[in-house]
Amino acid sequence: ALPGLREIRNLIFSNVKNLDCTQEAFDVALKVFHILLDNLDVHIENPTPQPEDGNSDESVEGGEGSEGAGGSEGSKSISDEELNEAIQNGTVSQDGAELAQMAYKGKMSKRAIQKMTSSWQDSSKERRVYTLKVVDATILAGGDIKSGDKVTINFMNKKTEDFENYETKVWKPVAEKNILLGNLRQWALVEAIGRSDNARTGWTNMVFNLQADNPGEWAGNSGFKWEKLWEGVESARDMTDPSELTCVMSIN
Repeated sequence: ALPGLREIRNLIFSNVKNLDCTQEAFDVALKVFHILLDNLDVHIENPTPQPEDGNSDESVEGGEGSEGAGGSEGSKSISDEELNEAIQNGTVSQDGAELAQMAYKGKMSKRAIQKMTSSWQDSSKERRVYTLKVVDATILAGGDIKSGDKVTINFMNKKTEDFENYETKVWKPVAEKNILLGNLRQWALVEAIGRSDNARTGWTNMVFNLQADNPGEWAGNSGFKWEKLWEGVESARDMTDPSELTCVMSIN
């Protein structure tokens, strides 16, 4: 039997149902890796001497004394959390390899880190960044957002200066009425106040509708006054058909 197998089994089965994110899954995998190292006789030798400039491609990757290995005087290190924050902020496109070398030194080989960071760099070229500001929103009914919840998003292009007033003073009360009836959980209007050079254009705002689990018949308004108000709403913006998104994981 594999040495440490019982310890590995207990580690995995005691944690697998309680994992909330990929970071926690990675931590468990890392503990398994260390158990294997503790129980297997692993010996790595550098087949060639290191040149004085330390830039040889012949060095054993990830071994003690290789680039990014611990113990060298003046070496830098960052935590996994700092690296993840850099990834989320989109700052790993140029120096991601250096950040990863510091974060994962002694944990992964240089080749594995290079493969991992190249995928970040490829995806960052297509990443479109938007800065959004909440204009107005209703309360959030029904508790925190959870896995399986659905939200619809409509993109809007503002056409008149009255746009926000129509949305917040005419349509928001309709949304609030339906929240009270259990037909909706939240409505929110946001404005794009900044975007990256490669971001999509042609829209100024988005509206979010967090769907109820078992909605009834939508409660709208009617009558001459409402029809005139609705004409103002429609003339103040162009709006796309809704796109539906489903929450796959929520960490509160």
